Amino acid sequence: MPAGLPRLFAVASAAAATAAAAANTNSASNTEESHSFSKGDFFPSRYAELPRARLLPGKSSSQPAGLSLASVSVLMRHGARTPLHKVPGYLGDQFRWPTDVAYQLAEMDGVQMQLYDPLHPGSQPSLMRPHRQYLLGGAQPGSLTRLGQADMIRLGQRLRRDYRQLVNDNLRKHKEDYGGWLYCRSTSILRCVQSLQCVLAGLLLDAQPGESLEASAAPATVRVAIRSLIDEDLFPNFRTVPELQNLNLANASALLSRLDGYLATRQQLANAFGIPSYGGRASPMPSWNETQKPRENFVPLYFARDDLSARLAHGSTLPGPVAKLCPTLDRLCALELLTEEMGPCEIWEEALPYCIGTWVHTLASNVNRLASGRGDHHRFELYSSHDSMLLPVLLALGFDPRSDISWPPFGSAIVFEFYTNDNGSSAGATASQERIWCRVLYQDRAVQLPGCQSEFAPLSVLSDRFFRLARPREGFVEASQAAGRELNSWYREHGLTHLEPWPYDADSTGADGERDAKRA
Repeated sequence: MPAGLPRLFAVASAAAATAAAAANTNSASNTEESHSFSKGDFFPSRYAELPRARLLPGKSSSQPAGLSLASVSVLMRHGARTPLHKVPGYLGDQFRWPTDVAYQLAEMDGVQMQLYDPLHPGSQPSLMRPHRQYLLGGAQPGSLTRLGQADMIRLGQRLRRDYRQLVNDNLRKHKEDYGGWLYCRSTSILRCVQSLQCVLAGLLLDAQPGESLEASAAPATVRVAIRSLIDEDLFPNFRTVPELQNLNLANASALLSRLDGYLATRQQLANAFGIPSYGGRASPMPSWNETQKPRENFVPLYFARDDLSARLAHGSTLPGPVAKLCPTLDRLCALELLTEEMGPCEIWEEALPYCIGTWVHTLASNVNRLASGRGDHHRFELYSSHDSMLLPVLLALGFDPRSDISWPPFGSAIVFEFYTNDNGSSAGATASQERIWCRVLYQDRAVQLPGCQSEFAPLSVLSDRFFRLARPREGFVEASQAAGRELNSWYREHGLTHLEPWPYDADSTGADGERDAKRA
């Protein structure tokens, strides 16, 4: 493996799941039982020694003297939607989703989007629309609802309010040439594209009282970059090395069995649903997820949370025993998904570059253009994504997964603010970083980054913790294959499901050309 390469990674695809899952010997009767792999705690002891980020109660309404806001980047989860999964038992058929729940709000008509694939010029992006199955009431699963649309419009209005001067200055300067200052990207999932359209409507078309900006009243035509699924990095995506997530899925139940309260919560949820056990053939979990197949050997808790959170967002009430479990589910489900994305908790820090590294590289590239002083940086960036992206980004920023990371709500946003420092330098920073400062917000609250005493910090602080994860696209697949070899070795050494041989080694296929998933 190349010198200096971080050790591990895993994530996102499901091509070899059948073989890997078959090797996992759990069945409906033993899904909740203890596993042979039970050595140690879920979190390694070194986690207690790491400096951590802290979410402050609010945020300062003004920046320190000498700092001038130069750029804002927003990573957001799409708005409220219909569920992708359906809870089992009596509760599964107690909520209806009428067809009109996802009708488009008129405000969205004020923004026209020109979609393009930045990696394949001249190619028209293909959007992934909700499946043609229908929920009770007629709506389709995974659809952005009118409530979700309204929430995302309000997010855009909040961004307009918070960054009024930056937005208005660029509207005046560039008129209707939004590409001169605004960069927009979305995944190809329709609800993300629509959520971005709503945010743009709130950001560009909602002039503040008393303002008379010509651009704010005009229909907005905005270019939006959308990559194909194979190239996407706005969620952890390793479709070119699918075996990695398949290994994590096959070993998820064993890994999570070490997590305090996890198995007990699964049984408590099963009791609340009126079923013998949660997951498995005895209590299947219908799924319409665009990227995940229904699982019979091990059903994650977040499948149930998906349905419950969608109902709560749209005004439903839950039975007392289920409602009582929701805060616990928010935390445990976040750890579930991080495990599926990056494998055992022992290597999460090393896995982060291969989970979010290419997107971090995109963000860092814009900051480098700002630091260079050339003036060709984006003044405003909007990235419309998913909960599966926000979770590892929160981990990368330094939040403690033992206590401070929960499932990101619909419409949640991580905001990166970058400032030029007109007062000089900060000790220990490089020449290009001395003049750049930053602030990070989550859910409209300031983040105190690890090692900082304030919500405002020199760029070197973010670089040491976050931008060090950046990885260019070039050579990424080969590096991923090499890192995956180490992950496979980790599973082998700990007696868990692994592949023999690792498929990307030379002469890795057997006489029949097939690869086998094995348990040591």
